[in-house]
Parts: sequence; C-alpha cells; structure tokens
Amino acid sequence: MRLFTVSIFISMFVFLTQTFAQIPNGDFESWTAGNPTGWITNNIPSFATPITQTQDAHSGSYAVRGEVLDFMGQPYQGWLYNYGENGKGFPVNQRYAQLTGYYKLLPQGTDKLLVWVYLWSKDQVIAGQYGWFGAASNYTQFSVPLTYFSANTPDSASLWISVSQDTSQSSDSVNIGTVFFVDDLAFSGTATGVEDNSQPYSFKLNQNYPNPFNPTTTISYSIPKSTFVSLKVYDILGNEVATLVNGEKSAGYYQLKFNGSKLASGVYFYRLTAGNKTDVKKLLLTK
Repeated sequence: MRLFTVSIFISMFVFLTQTFAQIPNGDFESWTAGNPTGWITNNIPSFATPITQTQDAHSGSYAVRGEVLDFMGQPYQGWLYNYGENGKGFPVNQRYAQLTGYYKLLPQGTDKLLVWVYLWSKDQVIAGQYGWFGAASNYTQFSVPLTYFSANTPDSASLWISVSQDTSQSSDSVNIGTVFFVDDLAFSGTATGVEDNSQPYSFKLNQNYPNPFNPTTTISYSIPKSTFVSLKVYDILGNEVATLVNGEKSAGYYQLKFNGSKLASGVYFYRLTAGNKTDVKKLLLTK
C-alpha cells in the first residue's frame, strides 16, 4: 500500500511539473533596482517610473503595478518584457496550451490590459497569441490560449505586458491615469494540435526598448499576412534619417536593432507601414 501511495505521489508530481511551467519571476517576488528581476521595463530612474513594485498582490508579498504617466503632455504607458538573458526568450521545453495570470485594471476611457505571448523554436516563432482584458477592480484570472502553427516543440518563450486599445477602437492611443496590476503568471496544459491556417499575429508596432536609449534600441512589430513593409525613422522636422525595413515580409513577428550613434540627441519617430495600415511611435535618443 505504501509503495502504491508513493507511486501515485510521484506520478502526480511529474504531471504537475510537466503541465505547469515556472516563468522566471512570474510571481514578481524578486526585484532589483526598482525593476522586477529578469524583466525589462521602460522605467527611467529619477525621471519616469511607470512600472513599480506593490504589496497589493494576488498571492505572496509583491506584484507588479503599471501606470500610464503624463510624459510632456503625452501618455507614457508602462510596459514590461521578459525575453530571457540572451535576448531570445527564457527556456521552455513543452507545447503549453495557455498562459494564465491574475490582474486588476483601473482604466481611463476604454484602455485594456494587453498580454502578448510568443513561443520560439531555433529563433523562429512557432506559436503565440495575445489577449485584451477589460476593467477589473479585484484580482481576476485571465487566460491567453496559445495557437500553434508548427509541430515543433518550443525551446524558449517571451512575454509582453502593457496597456493598449483593442482592434475595435479607432485609435491606438492610451489614456493618462490608467493603472494595472499583474501577478502569478504561469503556463499550463498541453497543446496537441496545429492550426496550419491560423497565424497568431495582428498588425502591431511595439514601443522600442530601452527608451530613452544610447545609442542602440530594439524595435519590434508583427504583421498578420505577407505584404510590403516599410519601417523608417524620422527626426522631429519630418526628415527621414534611417530606413530599417523596405520590402516584402511574410506574416510573423520581427525585432531589430536601431543604432542612433550618428544622430544628435533628441526626439525621433519611427513609422511602420504594412499594406494599408500605418502606426507611428516616438523614441528618445540621449547622449
């Protein structure tokens, strides 16, 4: 009987270990120099810190709090990104079915919490999804089911969390004063199928990181179908200073480095055009 009980216990332990992944610092208990350990944020020390540690947690001692601040009269939305120590995601080794977590959102206007998930295999995105989540005054569980378009097993994952407008809105602008809380992120379940005709992408231009930057920064974007893509950088007078992409691209998620070493300090804009869609975001070079 004792051997049987031990066997059952071991089987349950293996099952739980295989179906629930530990996202590095997914409970936000560890913090370093004002940032959640292992996560990149757009905090600017002594200037603007939209991402902060809070004791208002779903469980444990701490959670992450994000806010849309007033940045020179413009909304400066807090975001956090976990893409691993090598910049290619944190390690995973299973085809997880979903990402879950707990959140609160105190929005201004129609702002929503945006959560992106990507799973990678040999530097190629093989699965992913995003979800928008509305107002919640108490901690509420969210789930982002993952869509696979490859039979490969992922070797890494990356997460992005911020505030945005969903695609039903006419504007991508967010509102100063929106606040969100996130805690207890985890992967769970096992995906068994491949949705060959489904791509987990939308047209999306992400905020560069770090920002401000000196002299390099990362710009990422996604497109839902093959099309001609243009990604250019302009100065505040509208003069083109760099062409980063100018050609046909397949549906997917892309990220690249922009080097501003030859430019003067100041405000610049980068514009993504894909098909009939365009988005523009601001970046700040400081030397």
